Amino acid sequence: DPRSFKLLGHISDDGLTANMRIDCSFEVGMTKGPRRVEVELAFSGTKAGKPVTWRSQWQPASIEAGPEWQRYTYSNLLPSDIYQWKNITCTVSMSPFVADQLYLHPKEAQRAQMTVRDLRIEVSPSGIPSGEFQWVLH
Repeated sequence: DPRSFKLLGHISDDGLTANMRIDCSFEVGMTKGPRRVEVELAFSGTKAGKPVTWRSQWQPASIEAGPEWQRYTYSNLLPSDIYQWKNITCTVSMSPFVADQLYLHPKEAQRAQMTVRDLRIEVSPSGIPSGEFQWVLH
């Protein structure tokens, strides 16, 4: 989609274990006044030869962007079976407008702009033992 910023990166499946953690941070700014923008992270791969995709239940996230740089961080646990996945990719999609804007005010949405810098995504062990757990506090 030419109106969205989309990045795709491959994740090495060496060293993956159950309960891996994802940490994402970036700075976002706009050339004009404040507005809501959307950010979404998705992990895809194959498990037992079948395609699988995971998106956080918190995604897409609508965040505030304005003329000044604003730093955002996001953390979550990846699926507990990710160590069984192969050919893993992480896709980051950023849109300078929320989805409804494209239908309610298409001309305004098409003119929207956003800038992103210092995007960092890290996958690491969470330190949580494998097995069942009810909830996790980050």
